[in-house]
Amino acid sequence: MIPKIFNKFRNYQNYFFQIEWYTTLPWNILSRFYGYYSKIPIPRSLRRIVYGIYAWRNNAKQEEAEKPYEEYPTFGEWFNRKLKPGIRPISKAGIVSPADGVIVHYGEIRAGDKIVYVKGQSFDLKEFLGPVTVHLQPHKKLYQVCIFLTNGSYHSFHSPAKWTLKEIFHHPGDLFKVEPSFINFIPRVFCVNERVSLCGIWEHGFMSMTPIAATYVGDIVIDVENPSHRILSHGKQTVPYTHHNVDHNCKPGEKIGQFQNGSVNVLIFEGPPDLKFCIKPGQSINYGMALVK
Repeated sequence: MIPKIFNKFRNYQNYFFQIEWYTTLPWNILSRFYGYYSKIPIPRSLRRIVYGIYAWRNNAKQEEAEKPYEEYPTFGEWFNRKLKPGIRPISKAGIVSPADGVIVHYGEIRAGDKIVYVKGQSFDLKEFLGPVTVHLQPHKKLYQVCIFLTNGSYHSFHSPAKWTLKEIFHHPGDLFKVEPSFINFIPRVFCVNERVSLCGIWEHGFMSMTPIAATYVGDIVIDVENPSHRILSHGKQTVPYTHHNVDHNCKPGEKIGQFQNGSVNVLIFEGPPDLKFCIKPGQSINYGMALVK
């Protein structure tokens, strides 16, 4: 009995030591260096080799890109490559995927303002989004979808529905990893990492989309309506958030912004009580594909 208790205590010690060690590393500084080097021009003769190796290791689909390898002067430009026109058909479903990636979690938000994102982990709605009041309408429910973008994914994100974007909250923060296998490691990592919460309304009430930055993410750029609403990540956390009022009508599939390297996009929205999802955890998905039936 005593050896078992001792082993459990030692495991907890190791776990908390790993968290403390990991969180003291300068991830924001390392990510800035990554962003800097991603903008260094690469000789045309080497681009196919450099980009091709990365594409092979990370299962990036170059055949979907708008231009061949040689047409991207820097790694950053290739990484944020546009896709060929029409290669992502937009479903007629009420809610579509805003990004390419893997479904991490989805479902109804049942525990008041607590949002469960993986088993045993949750965060507060206002802490995550900002000072947004969600007046849940009678006979409506609140839902969420969490999508992880892999290193090889197309890294722009798009409108998930026909909705009106009303507010943008930029939350400065850390740049810890957000891979599905890692998010249990740092408690409440979604509320700790840098993120941009886009909030508004759609036909069933409240809607938000929140791209979350991660290790080596160069910039999050929100580019709607006019350039004053472009937001770059890596800001020092001197204030909890900055706020912008907007009034932009978004169409399903419309490009909203982009970020670099693997990250996460979280949808939170009101919907009818009989709403049914047509996705499952671990499923690969492309932007424009249906999330609901």
